[in-house]
Amino acid sequence: WEANTWGNSLDWSTVALSSLAVLTLVSTSRLRRVEAGLDAITHASRTMPWPVSQVEGLLRGYIGRAIWPVGRIDLVREPEHKSNSITAPYSHGYIRLSRWFGPYNSFDEMLLGALARTAEISHEAARVTDELRHRADRDSLTGLLTFPAFLAAVDEARDSRNVGIVFID
Repeated sequence: WEANTWGNSLDWSTVALSSLAVLTLVSTSRLRRVEAGLDAITHASRTMPWPVSQVEGLLRGYIGRAIWPVGRIDLVREPEHKSNSITAPYSHGYIRLSRWFGPYNSFDEMLLGALARTAEISHEAARVTDELRHRADRDSLTGLLTFPAFLAAVDEARDSRNVGIVFID
């Protein structure tokens, strides 16, 4: 089979190799996106629990690493079903990604859901850790510091400035 385009002669093997090269580039691009998404989820899971004050910022960063191009990230009360946006349940509402060009695919939606769930788990783990630390450092009856926690606070204060302690018995 031969075609004459712009004065160039193309045979079947050239067309087949060109098509194979295009398919390889597309497949490689998709594999890189999958790899980036899985890498972001893995990294997010390894760094748990995230500090409570940084959960939303870290979630936004991991979404940016996993889903490219990400577009706009919003926390909303109700899910929105548009062709250029995806939503996933998150804390007290939904996290929505939207962009002005091209729709997201099902893999992007899966990544968003996984990252939102990872953030929720991390937030809960950090909250429980803080609560356990508070319970371990405080007397349940009086609410005062336990002796080991008191000594740690004294050592920390002594390192930073002059400290005087008065014991009243």
